[in-house]
Amino acid sequence: MNGSPPSWNTLRQVWKLDPVAGSIVPQTIDIHAICDAETRRLRLRVLSDWVSALIGSGFFLALGTQAESVWGRTAFALVVLMTLFYPLWTRHARRSLWQASADTPQAYWTLRANRARHTLHLVRIAPWVFLAGCLVGIALHRGLPETDTSRIQPLVRGWMFPIAVIFLVPMTVHAIQQRRHQQGILRECETVLADLAPESEEPSLTPTPAPPSPPLHGRR
Repeated sequence: MNGSPPSWNTLRQVWKLDPVAGSIVPQTIDIHAICDAETRRLRLRVLSDWVSALIGSGFFLALGTQAESVWGRTAFALVVLMTLFYPLWTRHARRSLWQASADTPQAYWTLRANRARHTLHLVRIAPWVFLAGCLVGIALHRGLPETDTSRIQPLVRGWMFPIAVIFLVPMTVHAIQQRRHQQGILRECETVLADLAPESEEPSLTPTPAPPSPPLHGRR
């Protein structure tokens, strides 16, 4: 393709007039509907992040009210802030994933590729987030004064480990499936973007002067 890429409406009209115009045309038109559907799913994920964060922060806030020491209340307050930080961070990271930068095929496929990269990034950091949560729990368990643990331990003893396992197993399966799915999407986007990329400029017809030859030494 030479010059600027065709607009979205132009591709739509081409496909209506010539259904055999090439496989790239229906793929490009379909991406508009795909991005709209993924935008709706993205809103649901944002809502899910906030609901999970609010439930988690409410849980730690309730435990913090049972603490009697200043250190215990401060520690749980910090955990609540850390729990609320995650949806704030993901909201910041998704700021460029809501709409395409332009109404062109490249922009829509680039948007979808960026969304896939973002999801893969979240999948990669998920184990570290889980590990950080475990370390925070261990630190609270070992660092709280006995006056606090004697009141808090009965509230969490016996059911914290089963709940962690119940959540961890499906989340791990979902993360593996998401990783494979998003890698496939990213490969598809990179292939289509390579097809849509403008061709490199043709080499100039003006011959490039050759560098001067070194002086010839006379024969002995």
